[in-house]
Amino acid sequence: MKLLREILFPLIAVIAAFIVGGIVVWIIGDSPFQTYKLLIGSAFSWPDGIGYTLFNATPLIFTGLAVAVAFRCGLLNIGAEGQLYVAAFATAWVGIKFGGISIVNPGSGQVLSSPIANLPAPVLLPLCCIVAIAAGAIWGGIPGLLKARFGSHEVINTIMLNFIAVALLSYFTQYHFKIPGDAIMQTAAEYGGISIRKQIILAMSISGGLAGMVGINEVLGYRHRYYDGFSANYGFVGIAVALLGRNHPVGVFLAAILFAILLRGGIFVDAYTVHVSKDIVDMLQGIVIVFVAAEAMFRGPLKKFGLMKKAKV
Repeated sequence: MKLLREILFPLIAVIAAFIVGGIVVWIIGDSPFQTYKLLIGSAFSWPDGIGYTLFNATPLIFTGLAVAVAFRCGLLNIGAEGQLYVAAFATAWVGIKFGGISIVNPGSGQVLSSPIANLPAPVLLPLCCIVAIAAGAIWGGIPGLLKARFGSHEVINTIMLNFIAVALLSYFTQYHFKIPGDAIMQTAAEYGGISIRKQIILAMSISGGLAGMVGINEVLGYRHRYYDGFSANYGFVGIAVALLGRNHPVGVFLAAILFAILLRGGIFVDAYTVHVSKDIVDMLQGIVIVFVAAEAMFRGPLKKFGLMKKAKV
């Protein structure tokens, strides 16, 4: 019964969001059926549609898991955005410095950066992956350490570190690398011999490491360099993905696929409908989250069908 409820509420939220979105599309003057056909059908066309859908889902899976891991430990990681930026920059730096690459100014011929080593690809690629995870883990562990040591709230710390990460990396790329938890549960855990401080730091570090894996995909798999401002708010959308996925790995994966479908399909909706723009994607995402957050609204009707009754032991 618990598993049914875990699946049912997100499913109802998605269906309700599509119904509300369809009404809005109809009011605007377009066909909801045609719009949704473009939105969903384009995401599953072979091979480009499916390929781009999985490509868009990949960073959301990692950031969704990052948020879910922290939330499972009673923490809220709002800093996945900063963690993935730090990881991507670290990945690119290691790839350049240990890949035998010299950065030369094409105008003056001046060497801007010399390599430290020239490692072979079988060694360099795993090293870059390890560095990406470690960089995200370190950046995520900082708010965990601050909370464990001083009790400062991780939400404020992670938001602050988002701005610090973006500002620092923008500065470095522009001027240096440019080529023209719950108190009761905590008490119980401490009585059981569990170090809450260590668990907080560990949880936030693991969460940051997962967010840092976005940098692997971005630098090693897509752009092959660090691109300032590359994230399409992956860290923040990951919060929505984790919420819709009920902080479960399978749920996070399915929620990331759904959001990726909306991102991919929004391009075709914008191009082939008369009045509807790709902003419908943001609207649908927002409505889904509103309905998920308003879970209590569905409890009354579901109780009538016996879906909210506790299972007998």
